[in-house]
Amino acid sequence: MTSEHRNATDGETSAFENHEAHLRQAQAVAGLGSWELDVTSDQLYWSKEVERQFDVRAEPPVSFAQFLEYVHPEDRTRVRDNWTAALDGDKYDVEHRIEKPDGDHVWVRARARIERDADGRPVKAVGVLQDITERKERESRMRMQLEAIESSMEGIAVLDADDEYVFMNQAHADLFGYDPGELVGRSWRYLYDDDEVERLEREVFPVVDDAGEWRGELTGTRRDGSTMIQETTLTRLDGGGLVCTTRDVTERKERERSLRRFKRAIEASSHSIYITDTDGTIQYVNPAFEAVTGYSSEEAIGRTPSILRSDEHDESLYEDLWETILAGETWEGELVNNRKDGTRYVVNQTIAPVTDEDGGITNFVAVNADITELKRNQNEIHKLRQAIEHAQTPLTLTDPTREDNPMVYVNEAFKELSGYSEADLIGENCRLLQGADTDEGTIAELRTAIDDEEPITVEMRNYRRDGTMFWNELSVTPVYDSDGSLIRYLGTQRDVTERKEREQQLRVLDRVLRHNLRNDMNAILGHAETIRSTAAPDVASHAETIVEKGTQLLETADKQRAITNVLLEPPNRKSVAVDRLIQTVTSGVAEAFPDATIDVDCPGKVTAVASSRIGQALEELLTNALEHSDQDEPTVRASVTDRDEHVRIEVIDRGPSIPEMEQQVGTSPRDLDPLYHGSGLGLWLVYWIVNRSDGTVSFGENDPGGNVVQIDLPRASSRRRRPVSSDD
Repeated sequence: MTSEHRNATDGETSAFENHEAHLRQAQAVAGLGSWELDVTSDQLYWSKEVERQFDVRAEPPVSFAQFLEYVHPEDRTRVRDNWTAALDGDKYDVEHRIEKPDGDHVWVRARARIERDADGRPVKAVGVLQDITERKERESRMRMQLEAIESSMEGIAVLDADDEYVFMNQAHADLFGYDPGELVGRSWRYLYDDDEVERLEREVFPVVDDAGEWRGELTGTRRDGSTMIQETTLTRLDGGGLVCTTRDVTERKERERSLRRFKRAIEASSHSIYITDTDGTIQYVNPAFEAVTGYSSEEAIGRTPSILRSDEHDESLYEDLWETILAGETWEGELVNNRKDGTRYVVNQTIAPVTDEDGGITNFVAVNADITELKRNQNEIHKLRQAIEHAQTPLTLTDPTREDNPMVYVNEAFKELSGYSEADLIGENCRLLQGADTDEGTIAELRTAIDDEEPITVEMRNYRRDGTMFWNELSVTPVYDSDGSLIRYLGTQRDVTERKEREQQLRVLDRVLRHNLRNDMNAILGHAETIRSTAAPDVASHAETIVEKGTQLLETADKQRAITNVLLEPPNRKSVAVDRLIQTVTSGVAEAFPDATIDVDCPGKVTAVASSRIGQALEELLTNALEHSDQDEPTVRASVTDRDEHVRIEVIDRGPSIPEMEQQVGTSPRDLDPLYHGSGLGLWLVYWIVNRSDGTVSFGENDPGGNVVQIDLPRASSRRRRPVSSDD
């Protein structure tokens, strides 16, 4: 061999070795190892890369069966089946694990090309093994991630740059009532109404484009048309798509709204409310608790309700309370508690346990209604009922809300007056006491007042159970509840039979005396006039005195008759326009006294409640002032003042003072001076008219001289309906 040939051969060998080294490096980088199998001899060879990468230490050649020993037991059958199929003509491309001596394993992809002889029989296989462990681990992680996504309770979806769904897990589809396949390929706009789509495009996507992510709440529309509140996160992908994660928080939001409403209700409640843990430590108090007890929330929280405990109750009550609520039941009862300042108050307390989802008690809620005033009122009502029950005045209550306005209460005095038992009376109308001689006009007047819900007082013939008649002074007053609704009529009765008999006797006596006195006095005056006109001057003077005194006596008789009529009439009070009445009366008096000056001071419209004869009383006062004036041109002033509870009428003159004896009108007979011989029947007439008007008369002196007569009458508005508690 020449040196040139030798050099050439060495050069080729060196080049081949370099190529082989590069090939090994490439295989190492690619994770590849080669192998070759002589099918006919069943001898398998592999490259050094196979030995190095997969830690295969057996010296080739080895049989195919020996190779299978390196394959993971779970993969051997699959590798054998794939190899058998490849020998029959299929492609050999299989992924499996190779076990390493240290017990670890690697994933490989095995591929081979089968060479065949002229008859098509396999004679040789040349293949490669590629390490795919990292890819398999990535795929495993991806599978786990996908499984997590699919099993996630949160809805997860992916949208492409065209805003269409390309992936959606079952949870996301379930939120809207669809299957994933029904929504993939659709736009997200399909799941939201127009207003929400507009909001997303206007407010949400600009944030996503700018920050890459948005979190917030959306309102989605389900398949059935109902809506839900979603808590959603949108994340922008590099390719322009979106990842959407969402969950239905409708129930949570409703619970939150309910809790907010509940908290607002507690905060606004007029009842004091506190919440404790299961040991009784206060964790919350509402504003009403602070107002009622005097303890601030800072002072109460962390302490126990024993700060409110008084010494009114035995320890057994509190033991029963705790036993009840710890058993999961509600306790209710009345407690007398102490405020921070030591004052006591009464509550109707309800304590209820609060449980968790498993039924375990977590807290106690105590609601306390302050019934201090109610208890006080109940005591007062009890006293009032006792007083009414034992009152000497017969009383009834009827119910106008029921048919025929039946009696629902009668006291003992009424039963004694009527002779009926309670069983006879309850449920019956008061007409039970009426009879054939009861005046129909009075009955009609009474019925009209009741229908108009107006108070009224009448006198009528009534009959006891035994048939005896008695005169009944009946007053009926409507009773209203706090809302102004009519709920009862209160009837007060008074047996005035004796008074009516005396009045009858008085009428007879008055009629007889008036007739005889006037006839006899007129005869006396006629003779006196004859004597005065025909007799000598000294005798005529005496006749003049007889005429003067006789005339005064007739005038006194007329006033006595007027007083008698006032006393015999039943009180007939009504609303009177005092401003118009003053003008009418003063005009009439001014015509009778043309030389007098009558001033009127009235501040517009004024209404009082008075007897229908009140004008007669005013006329009497004005006339009396002018007749007794010692001035040539007498002056009198009528003044009206509208006060809170009454209307005051003043008649003011400048004449001589009214004698002290005349000012004693209305005085009890036992208080009169034994020498009382006042002749002022006019002032008595005024007194009785005003008295029958529920008013008062008083006398005073005018400055610098004269008299002031004051009449106080009830204001019409002061007699308005007075709402009372239904407990009355």
